[in-house]
Amino acid sequence: MLRKAAFVVGFGAGFLVGSYMGREPYEKVQAKVTGVVEDPEVRRKVQEGAEKAAATVKEQAPVVGEKAADAAKSATAKAKESAGNAADAAKDKADQASKSKSGDATDNLDGASKDAGAPKPGPGPVQPTPGSTS
Repeated sequence: MLRKAAFVVGFGAGFLVGSYMGREPYEKVQAKVTGVVEDPEVRRKVQEGAEKAAATVKEQAPVVGEKAADAAKSATAKAKESAGNAADAAKDKADQASKSKSGDATDNLDGASKDAGAPKPGPGPVQPTPGSTS
């Protein structure tokens, strides 16, 4: 709320000062900006900068593409390895469960399959703090 008030006060002050001074300072600034934008030297420098940027992008595109491909391959390999490890661990647990004497396969799974569909307790409804407006 304070930011909005500061903005409104600043806008109002600027409007009043601008109205008092008239259009002349605005036209001076506009003429200066137009002169700079239309200056041939400025246009040449901007064009040179744009060409240099385009050349750099064209030069570096293959390098960046190669790095991205390498990163994707590395991530794929890590994901496959993790999936393989998880599958092996699950197979080991299943083997242990089938060998158990009690015959109850869920005893050796640390309760993982028992709780698979059970909802987890949450923090409950959020109570508003006293004095809040939301």
